[in-house]
Amino acid sequence: MAEANSYNFTSVIDEAKISGQQWLVLLVSLFTAMFDGYDTQGIAYVAPVMAKDLGFGPALLGPIFSSGLLGLTLGALFFGMLADKIGRKQAIIWPMAVFGVFSLATPLGHTVTSLVVLRFLAGFGLGGTLPNVTAYVLEYAPRRRRALLVNSTAAFFAFGSIVSGILANILIPTWGWQSTFYIGGIVPLLAIIAVVIYLPESVRYLLLSGKSMDRVCDIMRRIVPDRNFPTGTRFTLEPQITGVTVKALFTDGRAYPTLLLWIAFVANLFILTYLVFWLPTLLREVGQPLTVAITVTVWYGIGGCIGGLAMGWLADKIGSLPKVLATGYGTAAVAICVAAVSLTNTPVLLVAMFLVGCCVNGGQGSLNTISAMFYPTAIRATGIGWALGVGRIGAVIGPAVGGALVGAAFAPSNVVITNVLPAVIGLIAIALFNLRHATHSEAAVAPNPAS
Repeated sequence: MAEANSYNFTSVIDEAKISGQQWLVLLVSLFTAMFDGYDTQGIAYVAPVMAKDLGFGPALLGPIFSSGLLGLTLGALFFGMLADKIGRKQAIIWPMAVFGVFSLATPLGHTVTSLVVLRFLAGFGLGGTLPNVTAYVLEYAPRRRRALLVNSTAAFFAFGSIVSGILANILIPTWGWQSTFYIGGIVPLLAIIAVVIYLPESVRYLLLSGKSMDRVCDIMRRIVPDRNFPTGTRFTLEPQITGVTVKALFTDGRAYPTLLLWIAFVANLFILTYLVFWLPTLLREVGQPLTVAITVTVWYGIGGCIGGLAMGWLADKIGSLPKVLATGYGTAAVAICVAAVSLTNTPVLLVAMFLVGCCVNGGQGSLNTISAMFYPTAIRATGIGWALGVGRIGAVIGPAVGGALVGAAFAPSNVVITNVLPAVIGLIAIALFNLRHATHSEAAVAPNPAS
């Protein structure tokens, strides 16, 4: 009887239909992921108005931008490791609470120093959401739809950047720049209620930590309602790593692929933040009106939404997300070249930046998914958290390099075309990763013949 009532958790999820509870888990998770994009892009819209209102020059915005990105980096590292110790659900709730509180407090800052501190603390909380949401969605996603569903977390990151632009245009003229931070603080704090009520704890975490099997069984009845698992049912996992440390990312043959993933993360986030912060300024320099600058930036974000979902869908069809991502980076390199020589040709520029958004913003979600699939459960959030944390180095360096080139009076086209290099580096890194670990990666996203 004990043998008959024992099931492998992964097999149950892979074989079952996607239930209403799984869709609810996905929707709540995506809602939390959206705030990463909202805040990252939102500060770029708010900053010039904020600087003018508080009476300091645009040059002093640099430390404010950097402090938020530094907070994101450290938050991703800290909460990624913490999740593997306290559980995914708690490690989603606490970062949201930290971000919400310090986003609400940001308008209280009236000096550069106070804003640097507040943005760092808000970023620290925000940095913990995406790695844990990614790992969480992966756990409850069946293999046949895994890449698409996990990639959707990054699509909502891009969606958040679009929302921030729309709200900034609506709110700032009437309610001031402070209102965007109020929205960005109140909504995540309210969302915690939905997380507490509707998100079950990670089953993998409960099994690894030896928690009550009855609790696991209760969660599985909700996730897979048509199975109606009886009391006493036991669930098992595939063999796991013991001990959750950063060192585990470099053992058992993981050192080389971990380094390749980190390189790809740095390259991708370099391009993503570089263009987010500098493209509107560069377009104004070549004589484009502000409306065009905003429209191009929004289409860059829309490309990220569509690209993330499209890459996931293609990966589920062909069985290799790394191959899809490598192709995306090659496409991005070409599209960046086209954008660089078309800064005054609005129709061509819109198409080129849409494609860059598809491949780079969408590529970020693919990187998150590849990392989540590569690392075993016991170190999954640690692996994603450190990849995002190290990748934020690119997010810090990108805007700084753009600022240096603009300050050195480089032509706007040359400032844009600089992003071809990290696109090529990302392509090489992910291609080498695929060559070394194609079997592992493809098994993780292989289509289910029964689907």
